[in-house]
Amino acid sequence: MDCAREGCWEADLIMLEAGDSEESAIADAIKDVAIQKVVISIKEMDNNVKEVPDELEKLLPHSKVVMAQIKRNSPEILLSGLDADAIEKVSGIFKEGGYIPKFGKN
Repeated sequence: MDCAREGCWEADLIMLEAGDSEESAIADAIKDVAIQKVVISIKEMDNNVKEVPDELEKLLPHSKVVMAQIKRNSPEILLSGLDADAIEKVSGIFKEGGYIPKFGKN
């Protein structure tokens, strides 16, 4: 967490895999250096996770937030967000990693 802000300052793309409270704290720490950057929130798919990353969008209003929900023991990954170009970019990254991207509600 101490280096999150500095790491994000240098990054072109930011990936977060954290619980909601940790994610909120990280978003608060990086919001001024994550402007116009793609921020991927990685979550395990379950019935409690929303398809659209509303809360993170509010915390990082000037970032391009993409929610990536991974199914356990499956190559499928559900991607959603408000920026179509960011979703396409993230889709390509996960395809290269062997995942099968599916697209959720935007």
